[in-house]
Amino acid sequence: MRFLIVAFGAGIAFAQASQALQLTQNENGQDLQEMSFVLRQTADIEQVTIDEAKRALTVVGTADRIATAVWLIQQLDIGPKAPFSNINEYRPLLSDDVVRVLYHTRAGSPQVTQEIVTTISLLTRIGQQPGRSKLYICNPLSA
Repeated sequence: MRFLIVAFGAGIAFAQASQALQLTQNENGQDLQEMSFVLRQTADIEQVTIDEAKRALTVVGTADRIATAVWLIQQLDIGPKAPFSNINEYRPLLSDDVVRVLYHTRAGSPQVTQEIVTTISLLTRIGQQPGRSKLYICNPLSA
């Protein structure tokens, strides 16, 4: 199970750009929708276009937000047999935000996963500071 822990800070508006993100795994429509949601919420990308036929996402945003989206897709677009590192961290250049991806592969059931998320939330105070940090759960692709 992949966990995304996100801390948000204030953003600065700059010129908008777009970038297509080609996925390398066999993502289905649900996978693409979940990735789109995570990009919107985590990288603060307002416009994400899904192309299921090409297995691609196109994002529109500032260069800093697009860089965050590219990093997130690299973390999410890995096969189920790929080696996971425990925690990956990204710090956008123009903010104090931190995005962390924690890989957990032994959850076993949705109930166990929810217990893990609740424990992480309580111990780290994620979600207890309105607008500052959020916790997202993404299913492993093709598991």
